[in-house]
Amino acid sequence: MLFRSTEHIGGYGSFDGVGDYVNINDDGSFDVTSFTVVAWAKWGGGSLADDYAIVSNYDGGVGKQHYGLRMRSDGNASFFYDDASEWDWVTGTSDINDSEWHFIVGVLNSGSSGKIYVDGVLENTDTSSIPTSVNATGDLYIGRDGSAEAELNWNGTIDEVRI
Repeated sequence: MLFRSTEHIGGYGSFDGVGDYVNINDDGSFDVTSFTVVAWAKWGGGSLADDYAIVSNYDGGVGKQHYGLRMRSDGNASFFYDDASEWDWVTGTSDINDSEWHFIVGVLNSGSSGKIYVDGVLENTDTSSIPTSVNATGDLYIGRDGSAEAELNWNGTIDEVRI
């Protein structure tokens, strides 16, 4: 799956942090084993009150399966994954809330590791409780934290989302 906007100036999606997002219906192609989630993202500013969704199919609640990329309240990128048995994530170390473009990559190696890269640099690896598959239970959203909208919407620009 590739999201590349041609409708916006400069070829990227612009999100206001309030009601702008892209929704892609779940059709089974988001059910994955080993996989990579990629996005270019640029924070548009504002306070860091919570986590902010870049791309997510978070569906909320117990028994749901989901994954995605977020910016944490400390300004660092985060890759999360949940196979309905345990929620887990790996967080980067570089601030991405500096109003510059950042290339963010989350990699899940089935049953062995979750990794987060920022601007081509491996920033962190998680080897605890790594799922062997994630069968997404919700639609995929860009700029919003899935249908459950547990975290805040993205305020800035996003381009070239790939899974």
